[in-house]
Amino acid sequence: MASLWTAPTWISAFYAKFPLIVFEQEDTLPLDDAARPCLWIHASTSRHRPWASTSPSSLRYQLLLLFRGVPVNFRHWQNEEAVPGSSLPVLQVDHRLLATSDIRPWLDDEYPSDDLSGMKDQATYDRAVAAAQLVLMYLLPALLASLHKPVDIISPIPDRLAAGISTILPSALTGTARVAGDQLLARGIDALSALEPMTEDWGMGATHPTPLDALIASHLYAVSALPNGPLRDRIDGPLAKYMERVLDFAEQQMRSAIP
Repeated sequence: MASLWTAPTWISAFYAKFPLIVFEQEDTLPLDDAARPCLWIHASTSRHRPWASTSPSSLRYQLLLLFRGVPVNFRHWQNEEAVPGSSLPVLQVDHRLLATSDIRPWLDDEYPSDDLSGMKDQATYDRAVAAAQLVLMYLLPALLASLHKPVDIISPIPDRLAAGISTILPSALTGTARVAGDQLLARGIDALSALEPMTEDWGMGATHPTPLDALIASHLYAVSALPNGPLRDRIDGPLAKYMERVLDFAEQQMRSAIP
């Protein structure tokens, strides 16, 4: 039977510019999981840990959510340009998508932690911030250089990371400077050497995994996926054992959240 009403040609032409997007079956959540938050992430390249994104930004938030005991699903998002803020990860919760910058505030509101992010006192917290800067300003640029991605300017300390800090950080950790690729690699290797003594236990001697552990382990995991080279080879030994311990803990959290 023909339709009782046919849209004008100009309407059909207009909507033809916006084709219906149909998700593949693997992107459809099971009904019993539909109420859970879903973190959309960069895909994993690991067969050993297929749940763990090899993008440090995505894995960092995976670990943050798991460390807080959030029952969460992980799904791969193929087109990063189509996500809020044009960057992954994004968190789907209550029928809305939270951009990367909004995930941590949501987490702190829904699953609050202590003000010092698991650190025993202010001085320890300040040292943790300095350690985080080693990762963000030295290790991450070295990782990007190893992937042959452009790294023009090293960003200053993020505002959220600096919140609550009482110790003045050295200018070497807060300035912006242009450096060559070989210098980036050398600084990244030095950062790994400086981080190694901090990884004998949880971050800064905490009694449980902390946001600092999520930050360090997510970047170590990305480095471990690199081809053999000076940066990749440096994480063999204690750093690799620490990384595996953090990821093992996260997997245990995933299993305990399965109904």
